[in-house]
Amino acid sequence: MAFFRTALLLGTTLSFASGVPALAQRTVPAAPDAIVYKTALTTKWGREVTPENAWRSYPRPQRVRDRWLNLNGQWDYAIAKAGTPRPAQMQGKILVPFAVESKLSGVQRPVLPDDRIWYRRSFAVPADWAGQHVLLNFGAVDYEAAVWVNGAYVGAHKGGSATFSFDITAHLRSGDNELVVQVADPTSDGVQPRGKQTLAPQGIWYTPVSGIWQTVWLEPVNGGAKPGQRGGVKAGHLRRALTI
Repeated sequence: MAFFRTALLLGTTLSFASGVPALAQRTVPAAPDAIVYKTALTTKWGREVTPENAWRSYPRPQRVRDRWLNLNGQWDYAIAKAGTPRPAQMQGKILVPFAVESKLSGVQRPVLPDDRIWYRRSFAVPADWAGQHVLLNFGAVDYEAAVWVNGAYVGAHKGGSATFSFDITAHLRSGDNELVVQVADPTSDGVQPRGKQTLAPQGIWYTPVSGIWQTVWLEPVNGGAKPGQRGGVKAGHLRRALTI
C-alpha cells in the first residue's frame, strides 16, 4: 500500500511538472487588429517634454564625451506593409526616442507584424570632426532595424534592448546628410524576448514598444576605433609599467 501511495504521488507530481512549461509559455492571442490605448492622462514631466529637450543627456554617463551630436527630436515617419518600397511621402512627425505606440511620440498607432516603420531625418556633421571616423549609435530599437545613410545601406541589427553602432564615415558628404531607418516588430507574433508586450494588451499584458525607444547619436572617434570600441586603442594587449 505504501508503494502504491508513493507511486501515485510521484505520478501526480510528474504530471503537474510537465504542465508547467506549457503554462509558462502561454500568451494572450493577438487581436485581429492591434490595440493602442489612448488617454489624456500624463504626468508633469510628460507635459514638459518637447522636441528641443527630449532626452538631452549623453547615453553613457560613465564615459561622457565632450563632442557628440544628439539626433533625438522630430523625425519624419511612415508605416507601410512589408515588401513595399520605401514610402515616397512620409505620414507625419514622430518624437524620437519614444515608441510609436506611446503618447509622447505624438503618433500612438499600433504596429502589426507585417508593418514596417520608416524613419527619416537629416543631419550635418560638425566641421571640427574632419579627419576622424564618425559613429552612428542607437541606444535601442525594438526589434529589427535596417539603416541607410545618403541612400547607402550601412547595416542592420536585431534585438530590442541592445545598443548598436555603425561607422558611417565612408557614406558622409558635406552639408546635409539623410538618415533612414526601417524597423520591424512582430511583438507577440514573434519568438523574440518581449516581456509582457502583446498585440492585445489586457490584464497583466502591456502595450507594445515598437521602433526607436532610446537615444540616437553621432560621435567622432580616432581612425583605429571600431563600432563598440571607444578611443584609439586597437584590439590586443596593453602593457603598463608601474613604479612605486
